[in-house]
Amino acid sequence: MKLPVISISNCAILLALFGILGMSLCAIDASAQSPIRNLVVEQPSSAKPYLIGDKFTRIVTLQLNPPYELQRESLPKAGRLIPWLHLEPPAIDSKISSKGNEYRIVLRYQITNIDTDHLDVGVAGHKIKIQQADEELNILIPATRINAEMLTKSDTFDIRPDARPQTFRFDSRNLNVAAGVLLTSILALLLLWLAQRYYRERHPFADTYRQICKVPVGEWGEQDFRRALQGTHRAFNRTAGKTLFKHDLAQFVAERPSFGVMRQQIMNYFEFSRHYFFLDGKSDVGLTPDQLLQFVQQCSEIEQQ
Repeated sequence: MKLPVISISNCAILLALFGILGMSLCAIDASAQSPIRNLVVEQPSSAKPYLIGDKFTRIVTLQLNPPYELQRESLPKAGRLIPWLHLEPPAIDSKISSKGNEYRIVLRYQITNIDTDHLDVGVAGHKIKIQQADEELNILIPATRINAEMLTKSDTFDIRPDARPQTFRFDSRNLNVAAGVLLTSILALLLLWLAQRYYRERHPFADTYRQICKVPVGEWGEQDFRRALQGTHRAFNRTAGKTLFKHDLAQFVAERPSFGVMRQQIMNYFEFSRHYFFLDGKSDVGLTPDQLLQFVQQCSEIEQQ
């Protein structure tokens, strides 16, 4: 079998053809590696009319070839875009891998105002950026439009014509009644205050007992115990009408026989107080917070007899 003979000129032609084919394949491969693999924008429905306060979303699905990545800082800022629209902070989910980077961007808008002359509302496009190394590219999320509608159409109800406000007519009888109620209330409050003050003056131990019970005895600290001792002394002074000392107790009990049943307890209290305030704080007579509270309560019951 005789093989065909290929000349040198034919070989050159074949090599040129193969070169052109290789360059075409490289161009096809380069185009396949463009930054954006896929871009899908889900726009809101234009058929449904939106009312004031309604919200709608635009969802952007962006797939990039590596090493391109989305610049998150380029996403639109939250806030009022136009007098009719407010944009919430964009929500973004991403999936990064060596095969590609995928982003899902959710843009949620709210209708904050409606103009009857502009019910066809335009939603502007947004420019976002992608980058790799020092290269930076822009991608435009296309604009769209929505239809707005009033809550109630003006031609579906009758509007009353303007009318003058009714004139307020002053009735002096109402003023007299209001003045009477006010004076009665002030008088009642004054009588209540005087009654409480009279009771406190006539019952100093009851007043002291009420004051020291504001803090539960189980929560007393050193300062609370000290204030309770001082308050009890003031109750004795108010009852006696003077500053009462230990050597005055015999006369105090003689003038107030009802306190005679507590003579020894009163003596013990003054003895303990003298050591607590003026001596070393130690006394043969002990007095706990519970015992002091019970002592004041017994004095309060006696003064009310």
